[in-house]
Amino acid sequence: MSESSQSESSQAGSVAQQVAAAAQAVPGVTGLHAGVFGEVATYLPGSRVSGVRMSDDSGEVHIIVDINHDLRAVADDVVTAASQAAGVPVSVVVEDVSVGPAESHDAPESTSGGDTAAGEIPVGDIPVRDIPVGSTSAQANPTRSTEVNNDE
Repeated sequence: MSESSQSESSQAGSVAQQVAAAAQAVPGVTGLHAGVFGEVATYLPGSRVSGVRMSDDSGEVHIIVDINHDLRAVADDVVTAASQAAGVPVSVVVEDVSVGPAESHDAPESTSGGDTAAGEIPVGDIPVRDIPVGSTSAQANPTRSTEVNNDE
């Protein structure tokens, strides 16, 4: 690799790292998201910056936002911070939302997943106590109308 291309690569890397740091410094951003297959990244010699894709004249940042914040306001703040860090226009994609820890000071409830933080609900686990249920008698004894034809 020539010195000029090596210099451009390290400069692009430092810009991607600066964009990532600027995006993560915005209140409400809980992380960067590399996409479904890890395709959103800037590749550097020996490493990569996940969640940031940079080109010569634009950039893209994929973020995870805390659900307790205004998603659009956080995205707008990230556009401003990332564009200033990059020196080129940067678009923002809100890839996912996260749920912060529970506000109560009680002991955290354990979850069936084992490796999720307190207050988070693992995918597929829905607390039964949160599901609204109508009249249980109507659910337990549904009415059926069955006609039997004995005209053979």
